[in-house]
Amino acid sequence: MATGLVSGVSPAAKAQPGQSSLAIEEEYLFAGRNNDYYTEEAYYATPVVVDLDGDGALEAINAAYSLSVVNAVTGMEKWRINAGKDRSTPYSDYGNVASGQVFADFKVLDLDGDGELEIVIGYGNGSLSVLNSEGYFEPGWPQKPTSSPIRSLAVGDVNGDGKLEIVVGVGIASSVSVWVYRSDGTILPGWPQLADSQNANYSQSTITGNAYNYGVFANSIALGDLNGDNVPEIIVPNDTAFIGAYYGDSSLVTASDLFEGRSWGKVAVYEDYDQEISCENEGWGYPVDGDETRAELYRATFGHSAATYSDVDGDGVSEVVVTGLVFDRTGYNQSNDATLEDTRYMTAFIFNQDRTRYVNEALGFDWTSAPRDLGRCLKSYDKVSLAGGVFSEPVCADLDGDGYQEILFNSYNGKLHCFNLDGTEHGQWPFTLPKSTSTAFEFACPPVCKDINGDGKLEVIVASYTENNDRTDTKVNGALYVLDCDGNLLASHDLHDGYASYSGTVSMHNGCMATPLVEDVDGDGKYEVLLNTTYYALCCYELDYDAGKTFSDVAAGSYYEAPVKWAVNKGITTGVSSTLFGINAVCDRAQIMTFLWRTAGSPTPKTTTNPFSDVPAGSYYYDAVLWAVENGITTGTGAGLFSPTRQCSRAEILTFLYRFMGEPSYRSTWEPFRDVDGTEYFYDAMMWSVENHLTDGFLGEYSFGPNTPCVRTEAMTFLYRMVGLVV
Repeated sequence: MATGLVSGVSPAAKAQPGQSSLAIEEEYLFAGRNNDYYTEEAYYATPVVVDLDGDGALEAINAAYSLSVVNAVTGMEKWRINAGKDRSTPYSDYGNVASGQVFADFKVLDLDGDGELEIVIGYGNGSLSVLNSEGYFEPGWPQKPTSSPIRSLAVGDVNGDGKLEIVVGVGIASSVSVWVYRSDGTILPGWPQLADSQNANYSQSTITGNAYNYGVFANSIALGDLNGDNVPEIIVPNDTAFIGAYYGDSSLVTASDLFEGRSWGKVAVYEDYDQEISCENEGWGYPVDGDETRAELYRATFGHSAATYSDVDGDGVSEVVVTGLVFDRTGYNQSNDATLEDTRYMTAFIFNQDRTRYVNEALGFDWTSAPRDLGRCLKSYDKVSLAGGVFSEPVCADLDGDGYQEILFNSYNGKLHCFNLDGTEHGQWPFTLPKSTSTAFEFACPPVCKDINGDGKLEVIVASYTENNDRTDTKVNGALYVLDCDGNLLASHDLHDGYASYSGTVSMHNGCMATPLVEDVDGDGKYEVLLNTTYYALCCYELDYDAGKTFSDVAAGSYYEAPVKWAVNKGITTGVSSTLFGINAVCDRAQIMTFLWRTAGSPTPKTTTNPFSDVPAGSYYYDAVLWAVENGITTGTGAGLFSPTRQCSRAEILTFLYRFMGEPSYRSTWEPFRDVDGTEYFYDAMMWSVENHLTDGFLGEYSFGPNTPCVRTEAMTFLYRMVGLVV
């Protein structure tokens, strides 16, 4: 990738306002996989990009069951660990514990204030780990609050002692579902919550407790200063009709006097605000006797929901925004059997810091009535898969630059909603995901908002996945979508098929349930999108408003069309003229090494010792050759020579790529070509490249053509397939 070719230019600054041509280009695919034929099913954990080890290069960290760390620019793996383990336990393809899924976003930050980054991650078996930047447990870790899955993580100084704490939400069938840990692995006094003295028995119809609470099943928890003391409180939507709010010492945050001294966790959320204020129907709510009104029957629950804390109107005071499922309690009975089938719609609520509904009379904004009747779950029987697997997370962002934030959220109705503070959806919102059929239902993950074209307005980047009523393979992959601030579709890109198993067949359709990561990863002034896909590991795409340069000699639909476009857009090469790429031009050794060096991000060589008399300082390939020697990619051609102008053969380039990839093993023992035998220096490279589909041979079915000069289109195709492992 072209790190260093574009210097100091931010994505927003580089692009020109008014551009409308956007391309989504594949950078690399299937990164951080278990092996070439298998990867774990991924869920809701967003990738993180950071310079983890402080070496000046960015790493991408991704989690499904195992945790993988790869070079963020190339996708090449650096290390990985099994679920709940660290690097002191060797990684095994079969070493992930049952229920070791990573359901929640993980955090990468300096947790203990020692100047080094730590990784904070929770697993489906209840294990909570804090790892140092090299992947080893920090002292006091791991911990295991319960055997139930960790579904939410937040980090902040919740008790005002100047140190960071970890807030953990657990998907447990209990009112005790929130823990707070210090950085050394000890539990903060007062936790977990709710303690028995504060717990309200949620199943009883007559309740005297101080708050209601149950399991936390989404990326739910938000931190926000609700009382103005500069210390954040803990806001916890949970699998009830109530939103918990706690101080760092575990005491309950009291709501407005409007609610007669009740805590946040003792005020049920109803569709009707007057019914909410009356606080008459607590717990699950009394059984229905048949003469209730809609105001009494329609009530929210937050088992599939998350909160965010944001100043939505720019007045300097932040609000709490929470998505929720609204249920019709008509079918309610004492055992609550009808609840999940009776969901009516997902929506968003905005609360003030005192738990009242948000109103700004001066601006005409009134959210005492949240948006209603937005559409039921696409799945005909949503109890089967918990609302289609959709965990809705609100995103607050000023898309159009008017100073007021829009509220975006992914819904189980197959739409991405975007509400203005006036309570309506403008432009082309909501965005309806286009891939739903009679049997396959497409749902959005939470979106990301970025100004990717420099026009002062935010684009919306969102990915999708599909589900079927009977949980079988839909055969329909999800996609990556980019929308403008008005909800118009700018570009889309279908996600790659799921991995091909040992039998060569695709295991499952692919999609993305986790929030995308959108950053300029390679420093070329264009944003990349990293997706934790369900069945194809970590995939990286570039959003390119400058795409579209064409050459008259690059045929549409040719095998090299995509590789040439990728290479030019990445700055790996240019055409031989403004209109010609030079598809049949032969590459010399200096060119090939430079192409590979640029693909690696144009790293600065650590050595200043030049072993070759024919590689002059200042030549365009000088750094590339020194870097290649330093990394064991080449030793030259003998007698202190590199032979930069000598034609590069197919055998040579594939050997360079093989060494660049760390000389990986291959499984096949079948020798596919009649012009190669096992004694050749390039034999292993050839076998690996064929197994990974970098090449299928040359000059007929049984020939490899090892000494045939490599032309520019071949070089770009080999590099493109190596980076993405395109099959």
